[in-house]
Amino acid sequence: MKIRAAQILILLMLVLMTVSAEAADNRTSAITAGTVVVVNNPDPHDRLNLRTKPSQYASSLGKYYNGTYLNVLDVERDGWVKVRVFDLEGYMLAKFLVPSDQLQFGAATVPTVTIRNSGGLGLNLRETQSMSSASLGLYRNGSTVRVFGVSETWCHVQTEDGNVGFMLRERLSPVLEFQKNSNTNTSINSGMSQPVNNRAVVNNPNSVDRLNLRTMPSQSAPTLGKYYSGTTVEVLGSDQNGWTKVRIHSLEGYMMTQYLTFGQDQFAVGYAMPSVKIKNMNGTGLNLRQGQSMSSASLGLYRNGSTVRVFGVSETWCHVQTEDGHVGFMLREGLSPAPDFEKSFPTGDDLEGS
Repeated sequence: MKIRAAQILILLMLVLMTVSAEAADNRTSAITAGTVVVVNNPDPHDRLNLRTKPSQYASSLGKYYNGTYLNVLDVERDGWVKVRVFDLEGYMLAKFLVPSDQLQFGAATVPTVTIRNSGGLGLNLRETQSMSSASLGLYRNGSTVRVFGVSETWCHVQTEDGNVGFMLRERLSPVLEFQKNSNTNTSINSGMSQPVNNRAVVNNPNSVDRLNLRTMPSQSAPTLGKYYSGTTVEVLGSDQNGWTKVRIHSLEGYMMTQYLTFGQDQFAVGYAMPSVKIKNMNGTGLNLRQGQSMSSASLGLYRNGSTVRVFGVSETWCHVQTEDGHVGFMLREGLSPAPDFEKSFPTGDDLEGS
């Protein structure tokens, strides 16, 4: 009888060991060398440290926002995973990483900020976190960058033309906090108006065409404007019958899902948004309007010769960003060259943007 009981006990121990091993394998199987994972901090207002060594006492190379994509370089060891963020390598806690397809909808918090260098015309994009590092280009004030991570001095950013590097943190607006703000329990400066919930970019395969933003999820619905490839949109809902509800700054509508790029792939989409000059023959400049109406509130009068970046075009209005970072609408015919609303020339493609 005692022998029988001992056999049963040993059998149960073996079963438990097998289950535990399988659970461990399942937990780590998704995070293996060569896979892509994303930061998934349970506190959406905080960031995850990229450390020089697999220890919480090691120096931080930066704190990274939820939704930042990472390449896994080695298997998990003692709770740490070696990863690469673009060209920067370090270690992150595995429990705050998930496979790229398992990030919950709306969990990404990667912010977009504006270059505001009061001491110059813009900012250099540096190859590394050093003023002596090679410059990858000078980006003018008013340009926007997407911020993946923040250190005491630098932000790890991506520019509008797709380049990735480092910019001085204090020269971006709003300035993103490195330390967690104890008063608000948030790592994001309280002046920041729109944390990123979930984003995609317009990716029209015909680079000379644009993608319609429609009032309803139908190709027969009126268009609110046609938007250039590279335009970032905020995703407001999941795909419904081939359409996704989005917001472009303050303007909401629907776009065809097949011409939007999500996740890591969006960082490879080229920017096609043109920069044009204000050239109002009937005045000294143009008003930036809050809405697509002459009766809409003016956000400022911008003088002839100023440059604006055009995200989208309607028959009468262009959705633009000014050099000082403000976004609104300007009369299309008051810009030079005036962006075409209809397709500029035939390409043979029959797309939603046509």
